[in-house]
Amino acid sequence: MQGLNLQSTTKHSSVLSFEGKVKQWGTKVSDLRELPGPQVGPQTQFYESEADIVIYGGAAGGGKSFGLLIDFAKPEFLINPRYGFVIFRRTSPEITNEGGLWDASQALYRDIGGRPRMGDHSWTFPSGAGGRFSHLVNEDDKYKWQGTELARIGFDELPHFSEGQFFYLLSRNRSTSGVKPQVRATCNPEPGWVKRFLSPWLDRSFPNPAKSGEIRHFIREEGLVVWVADDYRRTLSAAEMALEITDEQKEELRLPKSVTFIRSTIFDNQELLKKDPGYLSNLKSLPAVEQSRLLHGDWDVFEGSFFDEWSETLHTKTPEFRPRTLRDSPLPTLPDHWEYFGGMDWGYSEKSAFAFGLLAMDELGCTHVIEEIYTNKKTNEDLAVEVCSLLSKWGVPLKIPIACDGSMWSPTRTQSGYNGEKDIEAFWRAGLSGCAPADKDRQAGWSQVRRFLHIEGAFKVWKGYCPKLIDRFPEMKYSETRGKENDMDTDGDDHLHDMLRYALMMRTRPAVITDEIGPPTSYIDHVLREKRAGKANTYK
Repeated sequence: MQGLNLQSTTKHSSVLSFEGKVKQWGTKVSDLRELPGPQVGPQTQFYESEADIVIYGGAAGGGKSFGLLIDFAKPEFLINPRYGFVIFRRTSPEITNEGGLWDASQALYRDIGGRPRMGDHSWTFPSGAGGRFSHLVNEDDKYKWQGTELARIGFDELPHFSEGQFFYLLSRNRSTSGVKPQVRATCNPEPGWVKRFLSPWLDRSFPNPAKSGEIRHFIREEGLVVWVADDYRRTLSAAEMALEITDEQKEELRLPKSVTFIRSTIFDNQELLKKDPGYLSNLKSLPAVEQSRLLHGDWDVFEGSFFDEWSETLHTKTPEFRPRTLRDSPLPTLPDHWEYFGGMDWGYSEKSAFAFGLLAMDELGCTHVIEEIYTNKKTNEDLAVEVCSLLSKWGVPLKIPIACDGSMWSPTRTQSGYNGEKDIEAFWRAGLSGCAPADKDRQAGWSQVRRFLHIEGAFKVWKGYCPKLIDRFPEMKYSETRGKENDMDTDGDDHLHDMLRYALMMRTRPAVITDEIGPPTSYIDHVLREKRAGKANTYK
């Protein structure tokens, strides 16, 4: 391991020169060692990027983990005794598995004077700086970091984490150590929120698409990512204005977050190709879909999906309307002339969750899934309040038709027999009188969903308001149970899709409902015709 080259580190310094920081912290230059540098290409882009958030990779073998480890151990950080970092994997075994992060860090950090501690997978460096590897196996594990100050945060395989975990930990990304707060992450192509977050780089329909390594800026409003210009400045709230901080710090509060995505494949990792050329052969031997994902970094193909018609590009949209409660938004509220309906799949436990969706048909015949509810372990009364709140938030009447799980009409067991209250009664009492049993024919229901997916412009799921439905579409698989090969695997998280098929089965076709003479084609057709004829007092 060679001695430290002071000149090579100066460009990463933001305030003091590297030599100035050495003097400030009293670190002996003779105690410092320099890690191997990044490879020319994407790895160097990742190492040198000044963006607040950098997401790196998008294929197998691109040098992601090595890039992450050397980025967190730059000499300019390790000379600072107050510097600390954490790199997350979703589970603890992923940290300690053979050849995993812990093994890789041993091969690097010992050579620069790092002292490992296996008990909590942490490192301490000669200056007193330190870091650790940790996991977030459960959603609520993110709250264990409440109140912490994390100058630099890493996520290895970001798609394995939830959107909530990522953005909550982003709120812990702060620093009084003099090290700029930053987040670094790696990824392989996966369906879900990371793909949505990286829309400027991955969505072919995104206006003004971004190139690999190009920095973009965003803010979050009501949980939605909004892309803004780099000179955008957020208006501070009264509470923020009252903070006893400098004008310079207040200006920082106004700034949007900067982010970039840097693509990398095995062909960018020449060191790996030299040491293990067989790894490329392994990737080339994968099935076509996996090869496209892991070798070529294709984010649009997934193996064995139940809905292979699904395309996030074609079937999702950025909302053009706002909830009535979001008064500061320039967007209009939902049109009164749209026809609104819903679907509901009942459940209580974590495995059998409750799912509700608000849907609408517009004047062109397109069906929109406006917003979802996905929750568990709540009473029927609480669930009914949540559904009513969602409808009121959008200005939609409570008495819209809602196709519900038929099990909600089964009476609960009591000591005297089956004479207890039905689950549906709590929803009726809350004013949701349009609730009716759904058509539960599974094969017909899945065929109906596919009909909507097949017809261009017939079906749109709203980004930001339906994250779990969008995430689950490519994840749904075929059943492997004998005799049910054409059905969805019920061991998967299918509650939102059950909700969707219930709702869509109220319509027999994805088309505009007209006033042509003839019998109604569906339950919702009947309700809507009554509404147009002025007979819909039970609807409003």
